[in-house]
Amino acid sequence: MLFSLLSKQSILKMLNKLSCRQGRKYDAPASKKEIEPFVRYFHINPDEAELPLSEYPNFNAFFSRRLKPGSRVIPSQMEGGVIASPADSRLSVFESVEEAQALWIKGDQFTLSRMFDDDLLGMNYDGGSVMVCRLAPQDYHRFHFPVSDGCWMWRRERRKREGRGRSKM
Repeated sequence: MLFSLLSKQSILKMLNKLSCRQGRKYDAPASKKEIEPFVRYFHINPDEAELPLSEYPNFNAFFSRRLKPGSRVIPSQMEGGVIASPADSRLSVFESVEEAQALWIKGDQFTLSRMFDDDLLGMNYDGGSVMVCRLAPQDYHRFHFPVSDGCWMWRRERRKREGRGRSKM
């Protein structure tokens, strides 16, 4: 057990280091040359991007690009019974939280209390449905919040205040 825990920690540390290194590489102006091959390989429609491909200062700027208005029609929050996906992604939808509780997200067993980092808030949403969006490289990587519930903003702000970094969600 100790060996597998140490191995997992070593692997996670190595993956984090590689991810940070790649992020720095894609922040560099030289990474602009990666944009067009990426667009061709993943069949991304460059006409949806807010800027021409040549105007992105680096790969990361392109990767998290804004889209032109109208590229993604997001239903009104006022439309009853409608929730839009917050990102281009592979969706897993569970009718109930109980169905989703066997789900693992980035190595952590999923519960609402853990997701919200708050037992009371987790209990408040118990019995609700769950939608998991998994982004792939070709997916548009700018998030939208398609419902008016403030819990998402609350969690992000709470993590920022506590200096805990980004959410796993």
